[in-house]
Amino acid sequence: MKNFAAITFTSEIRQNKDIIQTYVGNDLLLMNIISGKYFEFDYISAEIWERISNETTVSDLITELMAKYEENASHLQDDVLEFLGFLAENGLIETNTPAG
Repeated sequence: MKNFAAITFTSEIRQNKDIIQTYVGNDLLLMNIISGKYFEFDYISAEIWERISNETTVSDLITELMAKYEENASHLQDDVLEFLGFLAENGLIETNTPAG
């Protein structure tokens, strides 16, 4: 799997295994051991992080989140895609977008 920001609904995503994580209260702290960068996530971002501990598609992830949260579908999709792009740009996830 490659790391890149061009994430679509068919992209397969999962956590990068080079990430150290711990919870401090309700916040999730991550450290990319390759870059040395730290990140702090609130409970919704942490929930997305937990849901991608195993490989999943972006479409499946959004469907799961829509079933749990009552939010405008396009707004949720935009937010999730933006967040996943951030994760990919910072080397926190591995992505693969099938051709076609």
